[in-house]
Amino acid sequence: MKRSILINMVIVAMISILGVIFLTDLPFYKLALILIASSILLLSFSSIQYLFPIIISVILGFGAFLTGYAFLAAHQENIQIELMYIHLLLTAFLLLYWVLVHYLKKTVNESNQLYEKVKSLEKYDVTTKLLTTHEFLDQSKIVQKGAARRNESLWLLVLELNHEKKTTLATLKHKLSQIVFSSIREEYDFVTATNKGILILVQNTNENGVEVVLQRIHSKSHTVFNQIRPPYQYKCLEIISIQQIIEEVEEKK
Repeated sequence: MKRSILINMVIVAMISILGVIFLTDLPFYKLALILIASSILLLSFSSIQYLFPIIISVILGFGAFLTGYAFLAAHQENIQIELMYIHLLLTAFLLLYWVLVHYLKKTVNESNQLYEKVKSLEKYDVTTKLLTTHEFLDQSKIVQKGAARRNESLWLLVLELNHEKKTTLATLKHKLSQIVFSSIREEYDFVTATNKGILILVQNTNENGVEVVLQRIHSKSHTVFNQIRPPYQYKCLEIISIQQIIEEVEEKK
């Protein structure tokens, strides 16, 4: 709330300064407006760390120009005061603009960081109801340690969809996720979706058990997709190290 009030006050002050520059008709006011417009354009595409140096450079450059002009032209004192006023107005506007851009970019960065944090804490994807990749990896680490301690087999079944078109891929992924859900043991197996397909972690079973899961998926895919060949490729990996799962997740992103 405090930040939004500050931003509103800064905007009002900037508009007021522009109004004064237009209405008072001070010397070099057109040059000041050009510098302001150029600075706004330049600062809009600059990183936060470059904002203040750019503004200081414009302020000092304009000040040096006005000082040189007043010295060489030997204008009267009242003209020199007007030159000081126009420089002061430009300085005030650019410093306020720096405050505005700094706060806006900071707000956007904080918003993006918060979004990423919330996304990383989510356990399920809203649309598919599958585990997020972050949660899938967390669960996989726990399961892999337990399987290694009990000397049990752990398998990763990778289903990679063949289509590149995003809309088709999303539809196929949603249908395939429903097929997978109805083909696995809900208490034992974990499922996540990547950009290119679906990963299934099958625990407490052997290669024959993984084959049974795969055959269930194949059988239901023929019915749902109404195709002789399912729209995905697959591979089975016996998991010895959690690094194998991490590599598959990263590869399918």
